[in-house]
Amino acid sequence: MPVPLGENLFADLGYAWRSLRRNPGFAALVLLTLALGIGAATAMFSVVRAVWLQPLPFQEPDRLVVIKSTLRQEGLADSSSAYANIADWRQASQSFTGLVAYDGMQVLVRDGLAEAQQVEATMVDPGMWDVLGVQPVLGRRFTADEADHRAGVAVLSYDSWQSRFGGNPGIIGRRLVVDGRPVEVVGVMPRGFFFPIKRTELWVPMSLKSDWDRARVARGTDSWHVTGRLAPGVSLDRARAELAGIAANLERAHPDGNEGLGVRVVPLSLEFTGRPVRQGLLFLSGAVFALLLIACGNVASLLLVRGTVRQREFAVREAVGASRLRVVRQLLAEAGLMAVLASLLGGGLAELALRAVRAFGPGDIPRLDEAAVDLGALAFSTTLSLACVVLFSLLPALATTRATPLAMLRAGRGQSATAGSRRLRSAFVLVEFALAVALLVSSVVFFRSFQRLAEVDSGYHAPHVLLVGFIFPRERHADGVDRYVNEVLERVRALPGVTAAGFGEEILFGGVRPRDLGFDGAGAAGRNQVRLPVRFDSIAPDFFQAAGVALRAGRFFTRHDGPGSARVVIVNELLARRLWPGQDPIGRRLQVIESDGAADERWATVVGVVADLRRQGPDHEPVAQGFWPLAQRPESGGSFVIATAGDPAAMAASVRAAVAGVDRAVMVKMPNSLQNLQDSLLAGRKFNLGLMGFFAVAAVTLAGVGIFGMMSYAVTLRFPEFGVRLALGAEPQSIIRLVLGEGLRLAGCGIGLGAIGAGVALRGFSALLFNTSAVDPVAFAVGAIAVGGVALLACYLPARRVLRLNPVSALQAE
Repeated sequence: MPVPLGENLFADLGYAWRSLRRNPGFAALVLLTLALGIGAATAMFSVVRAVWLQPLPFQEPDRLVVIKSTLRQEGLADSSSAYANIADWRQASQSFTGLVAYDGMQVLVRDGLAEAQQVEATMVDPGMWDVLGVQPVLGRRFTADEADHRAGVAVLSYDSWQSRFGGNPGIIGRRLVVDGRPVEVVGVMPRGFFFPIKRTELWVPMSLKSDWDRARVARGTDSWHVTGRLAPGVSLDRARAELAGIAANLERAHPDGNEGLGVRVVPLSLEFTGRPVRQGLLFLSGAVFALLLIACGNVASLLLVRGTVRQREFAVREAVGASRLRVVRQLLAEAGLMAVLASLLGGGLAELALRAVRAFGPGDIPRLDEAAVDLGALAFSTTLSLACVVLFSLLPALATTRATPLAMLRAGRGQSATAGSRRLRSAFVLVEFALAVALLVSSVVFFRSFQRLAEVDSGYHAPHVLLVGFIFPRERHADGVDRYVNEVLERVRALPGVTAAGFGEEILFGGVRPRDLGFDGAGAAGRNQVRLPVRFDSIAPDFFQAAGVALRAGRFFTRHDGPGSARVVIVNELLARRLWPGQDPIGRRLQVIESDGAADERWATVVGVVADLRRQGPDHEPVAQGFWPLAQRPESGGSFVIATAGDPAAMAASVRAAVAGVDRAVMVKMPNSLQNLQDSLLAGRKFNLGLMGFFAVAAVTLAGVGIFGMMSYAVTLRFPEFGVRLALGAEPQSIIRLVLGEGLRLAGCGIGLGAIGAGVALRGFSALLFNTSAVDPVAFAVGAIAVGGVALLACYLPARRVLRLNPVSALQAE
């Protein structure tokens, strides 16, 4: 009577489980290899899907674009825009249903008597809600009338509502203090909404900007970013052409502020992830797919070896009456069980990997915290692994159909491995080594690129620097900042462990603006004028000493450079070279001409030249920069720069208390070290490098395991041959050299193919490299030597078994 299918299936699975338990080493190696490949591929694709492929939380996000001002002069490729220009774009263009201006900032928010907390906020046009197509889930949005009248209103993010206010439905109408100004909460955005960055917790009208009266009429470039929604049926190219024409008209109408200024339009999705982020994810995805292929190839090689050994088992089963279909079904059960177990283990590894990515990944990658195990990616990786396991489990069994069971039983141990299976295993090992070399070489190239990037001189040379920002009350006159700063600096300098203290507007990340500069040169004073991308900052004495900025010529500012003394300026080397090439800039005079054509009444005399500072990161070139004494050009905010003898974090609390104790009305931000800020600029590259290194080491390890397994099996099959050779007088060392030669030739071919593949891949991603060639000879040499060493070890360990081989025993066993 036929056995029911269900019983057959359970019997096959039970036998498969017992078979794996009888070979725990083989089972563990296959499961761990497949799980590593499945877990890595699943985790990486989950990150790509969350960051890149998942739609943005806006209505019809493919119609949203970002508009940037561009300056056709060296030193400023893209820039934020002036609000007056944005207003003209909005009025003159027909390609958009709306344009919204916004500017991010950090603010201090106080709820009642609780301590103020630093949060990310964004000043936006009231039209943001219509352009993005998203409305508050609770309450309402603020209106154009409220923005025009500079009303103190705000909309909260959903996460901020939950985390800071416990999801209290009574949040609407609640009064907060934002940077010292009363603000009423009027709405809460839906869960998952973010704009322009994930960390934004608060949106307020753009008219709350401290210098709004100037900002709304300024021309040229300013701090405003722009997002627009394309009108139905309007292509990106058409919008670009229309805005280019509008920019040309503005240049003719307002040459003082818009000379040489163009417009660039890019999709919002590309701006959110950024081209470097996408290229990095694409390269890492290729690395993970290569690792998955290596894992599958390794398992295929192991299964071929095991299947060849089991060919006698298959022959015995057929000889006692089992059909070939029954044997195949049993193998399918074993393959399915291995794939399912590897998938479960791989899913667990993927979850652990994603937790590590979310915890240690760089904060500038959008939506990275949303990455979760993607079932589609897990299904794809599992299907590929299952296909590999099934195919290469069945091949040896199907090979028995070419010979009768009696012939297979009579065949010697070495004869059971066909030439085709040997070639197939060799091909797997060759491909594994090629992929491993490509990954290792790529990781070394990226490491050398990162190393050179980390060695770039930023211009700051103080190892222990603490930064403490503050915001001066808007209702006070800016002249009071100088007195406040000086009093704070006196207190801070008196603290134990403080070696120097100064003040500067913004240390890192500050943008530049095209400015018209008047300067004296070879001709009469005031007759030279040039337009340059340049940044000017107001600083207090000892700023450069505290930040470790080198003085190249002249002197630093002193306390004598006050409001009643002659106006002075310090320039960096780049600005000095641009204005006075080949000349001594000390004693020269400089004048800033504003966008309305008005110049400062007094000239400033250059008293010092300092080293160039890479404000926006080591991979950005320095910009032209000038510095004013704070006493002569007061500003309403900035950061205290404090050099300490030890760990800056240990002094953060005492420094912040000293800063806050001078004037309770001044909003003091949380301290941060200059080193932390500089490290954040390299966090993305460092994270990618770590992943690449892990993938490369895993690939080389798997390739080594693959060639070790193949060589072990090959040596075992050839024991009778080696026994004959030894019986005829051959030296064991000659046989070892024979085995090593065969394995190393295979590895050498793989190394050559991998080097070629690495060169091709790295050329395609050369934009991710910094001062490093895609065909860096050191990286290729390191990769070849490392993989060659692994191959030598993997070949030598099986070959040395010949030293313990007894020729008589080998021949008797055969």
